[in-house]
Amino acid sequence: MTHTAGEGHAACRRKRRGFTPIGRAVLAAVELERLDAALDRLEEAEEERFRAIIAQTPGGVRRYACRTRSYHVRDDGELVFDSAAEGPEWHAGALDGDVIARRVVRQRWVD
Repeated sequence: MTHTAGEGHAACRRKRRGFTPIGRAVLAAVELERLDAALDRLEEAEEERFRAIIAQTPGGVRRYACRTRSYHVRDDGELVFDSAAEGPEWHAGALDGDVIARRVVRQRWVD
């Protein structure tokens, strides 16, 4: 389900386990019908990289179920990974409207 919304973002896709604000500056470059599949591919690639780092970290790393991933659109129109954060819960205050205006941000619970 996609809703138009607030000042920082042009649309927000809501799913059962999270939501995805889509910034005004990138909305025209994002294919909404293919967005979830594109984000899934990018997220899996980042998870593989992160798992490799964890495997080499003495004592491991604590993982949290609440995950936020940020993506931007390059000049060539390709959606690419930008940043990641995890925690025990979401904090709306951690979302910067100026950043969201230029990004696709996926927040979701992961089992």
